[in-house]
Amino acid sequence: MLELGALTEEAHYRLGRSAAQSGIEWLIGVGGASANLCRGARDAGMAEERVFHFQHAREVGRFLQERVRAGDAVLVKGS
Repeated sequence: MLELGALTEEAHYRLGRSAAQSGIEWLIGVGGASANLCRGARDAGMAEERVFHFQHAREVGRFLQERVRAGDAVLVKGS
């Protein structure tokens, strides 16, 4: 969502709030702008232990390998 320019930070924040209100189990952000995504989710009441932020996708791969189980659904939005 970096293509949004000046709206990037606010858009990530609002998306995080919406994600938290949707009832998802985990929210994972990757990269600098996604810090606002995670902040929005926390501000909307998502528990700290359910919100994760990583700098690199490689780290997320390891994280998911340890936690995702058969039957889990994973939605990925990437640039």
